[in-house]
Amino acid sequence: MLDYIGWYEVELYSRLKGKVEPDRLSIILDETHSHLREAAAILSQNKGLSEEEAAKSAIKDFGAPDEIADSFLHRSRARTWLPVVVVSAAAVSLCNALLTIWLYAYFDNFGDSSQNRTAGFVAILAVAVLAFACRAYGRSCRLILTGVSVSTAVCLMAVLSFWIIGDNGLGEGISRFNRAADVAGATKALAELKRQMQLQEMLAPIFQKAKSPSELPEPARNFWLAKTAYGLPSLPEVSFSNGRMEDSHFIVPMSPLAMKLGAAYTFGTVSTFQEAKSVWANFASYDRQMSDLVKNMNGMIEEGKHPKLFYWNPQVFGNGVATVVLCWPALLLIDGLIDWSRKRRVRRGPIYI
Repeated sequence: MLDYIGWYEVELYSRLKGKVEPDRLSIILDETHSHLREAAAILSQNKGLSEEEAAKSAIKDFGAPDEIADSFLHRSRARTWLPVVVVSAAAVSLCNALLTIWLYAYFDNFGDSSQNRTAGFVAILAVAVLAFACRAYGRSCRLILTGVSVSTAVCLMAVLSFWIIGDNGLGEGISRFNRAADVAGATKALAELKRQMQLQEMLAPIFQKAKSPSELPEPARNFWLAKTAYGLPSLPEVSFSNGRMEDSHFIVPMSPLAMKLGAAYTFGTVSTFQEAKSVWANFASYDRQMSDLVKNMNGMIEEGKHPKLFYWNPQVFGNGVATVVLCWPALLLIDGLIDWSRKRRVRRGPIYI
């Protein structure tokens, strides 16, 4: 007669040996033995089953060795690896959000990509840790990852809404933690913006009436001379021109920027006279953009002087939150692939009932 319960205990032992403490393993095997024997006895008495049939039925009701071993191991793994899964998933989401935030708004450094490389490296490292943690966790982490993504997005909204005061219409506000300096910088930028607006109003009819480059003031067709003659700031590392700013480049209006650091950028460059004529022909649209920016800057400065607790402005936190949301399916894909790989490698026991 086959001892199915003894066979089951051997299979369970082989799956737990070396993975749980010896004392705990002994308790698990004793409790499993007692439960299966009692269940088999009850089934034999109530249903008139033979000893073998009762044992097979009790084992079927109790669960396969793989499932039972996994349930015991999961409790131990969860205590160890659940925090790692949560932290690494949050790190992946936050690093990707930072990559987006640093390309826009308050944190934009105009082409300084060192911070983006740092965040990218940390994100890649966090993905590797997350993959290992999901594997070690032993079960699908999709609900955990979903919760982490939602929590990260909500926290990001709350933190940025508290941190950044107001908005200049470009996603940039004033830091609550550097308020005095940012208000002073924004005020300086606003004054420079207004000065450059007046300069553009002066140059617009000149360009519109000119028939040839010779009819233009020399600084208007040479950016480097314009810097001195008109007091224009150097363009940031990320150029707003259509090419390198060589001596032959004509200055033209561009979508304005007025930053809290005190700088304002309203001029770009183009290579040819005809391109310059075309851009200056649309001066009215650029003028409207500058007027709107002046209005927004005034509002931002006033709010910076008298801040409220939160500014729920999607222009400030929208890009970061959107990145976290878009990162969520990628996290689920990583977890799904690992879960699929793990299930393919599950060793099936020799008991077939």
